[in-house]
Amino acid sequence: EEALSSLADDTYDLIIADVRMPGVSGMELIKGVRYLDADVPIIVMTGYGSASLRREAAALGVDHYIDKPFNIDELISTVSQLLPSEEEPDA
Repeated sequence: EEALSSLADDTYDLIIADVRMPGVSGMELIKGVRYLDADVPIIVMTGYGSASLRREAAALGVDHYIDKPFNIDELISTVSQLLPSEEEPDA
């Protein structure tokens, strides 16, 4: 609930959400994110994955789905792919 409130007030470059969270579920959060910002990249992670959950995440426009436990290098690589690289200023 706090995350959705924050999203209404600010912009974010990337959202990483767990499927199971206290209060609002990760999927409800993703629906709210998509309502507020259709383009922000979203990574969803879960320790309770299933094929139907993957389909639901894909239907909501999730950019990447990670099963827990996950490899931190996979997360770093995924974040790097989803975020635009910063251009070096001309010298």
